[in-house]
Formats: sequence, structure tokens, C-alpha cells
Amino acid sequence: MSRMVSLKADAKGRLQLPGIRTGQVFAYEDHGNGVHVLTEIEQVGKEPFPEGSLKDLFRKEAKAEKAALTRGVKIPSPPKDWD
Repeated sequence: MSRMVSLKADAKGRLQLPGIRTGQVFAYEDHGNGVHVLTEIEQVGKEPFPEGSLKDLFRKEAKAEKAALTRGVKIPSPPKDWD
């Protein structure tokens, strides 16, 4: 059974909804007759970089590995007429 709660907007027109977590996203519908509907939008797909997935890039050994990969690579300087 759903529960009805009275909410009051602050000076900036914001509402604090009980039980809502930071970062949740909602679709808003205004039916024009005083009825406003919020529908939670579920996140589709996964995080591109889940927590902890980039740790290998920041290992102490990674710096040496990157240096070894780029050894002998020369970056050309821009042309002299390049502004």
C-alpha cells in the first residue's frame, strides 16, 4: 500500500523526499490538473569504470611499464609556421 506524505517546497522550489538517495534520477510529469508524478529512472547499463577497476593504472610498476612502452617513441614538434 502506498503512503501519502505532505511536502513543502523551500524558497528555491525544492522538495525533500523521504527515502531518496543522492544521485537518484526521476522523470517528472505535470498532468495540468494539480497532479505531478515522479517516476524513478533506473540506470541502464553498467558504470564504465566500476570502483577499483583502474587501480592497475596507478601501481608503482605501471610507471616503469609505461616508460618501457614509450621508449624510442619521438613526438614530432609542430611546424614553425604553426601559431
